[in-house]
Amino acid sequence: MTVRQAWLFFAMTAAVGFGIAGGMAAIGLWPILPFAGLELGALAVALIVSVKRNAYREVIRFSDDVVRIEFGMVGHGAASAVNLSRHWTRATLEPGPNRNAPTQLMLCSGAQQVEIARCVTDEEREQLFCRLQELLSPAWRTSPVAPQVPSRARELPFGER
Repeated sequence: MTVRQAWLFFAMTAAVGFGIAGGMAAIGLWPILPFAGLELGALAVALIVSVKRNAYREVIRFSDDVVRIEFGMVGHGAASAVNLSRHWTRATLEPGPNRNAPTQLMLCSGAQQVEIARCVTDEEREQLFCRLQELLSPAWRTSPVAPQVPSRARELPFGER
């Protein structure tokens, strides 16, 4: 949901909510007005949090011998980045810490582990895991599993729809 869509949704909801509350106040049920205001205030806070979290991105870049994972917000560039050796990097999909927790997709290279795809569903995480398995070749293999494609097309952005 874009910022404009969020505020359009809020405006339409506020119009309906205050319209109903105003009608109730007109017939003498004025105590409804503060609750309508609280309800719309909570909706505004939820929309602001949702829009901010929607701007988070993780980008994985593959070169011949390095896997670079960048974390950041849209429009602000990468806030942090991790470089892993492509030949020694492996992807693992682990269960969450408890039975109701989402799975965890990790890129591991030696003792270094990086959790990725925290903002996607378990199904999308499994699909990404399969794709990463194709792109990451074991150290003993001389040629990569995936066909060679231009470097710009090998980026895997998360959350872009």
